[in-house]
Amino acid sequence: MLPFYVLHETVIVVVAYAVLSWPIGGGLQYCLIASVSLVATLVLYDLGVRRHPVTRFLFGLKPQPSGMV
Repeated sequence: MLPFYVLHETVIVVVAYAVLSWPIGGGLQYCLIASVSLVATLVLYDLGVRRHPVTRFLFGLKPQPSGMV
């Protein structure tokens, strides 16, 4: 699952940059960073990589079968 691996680092850095400036406890910051990063990475993968032939090719995925959306 190379696309997920490639996307997750950038998403974690962006989310952590925003969350770490909030005046809340470290445990809550960790939970927010982990959960928001997971959801954002899955959404980016599904909407940005998996559904478009060009990005599928760039991320090394096989072409999508013609009957799937």
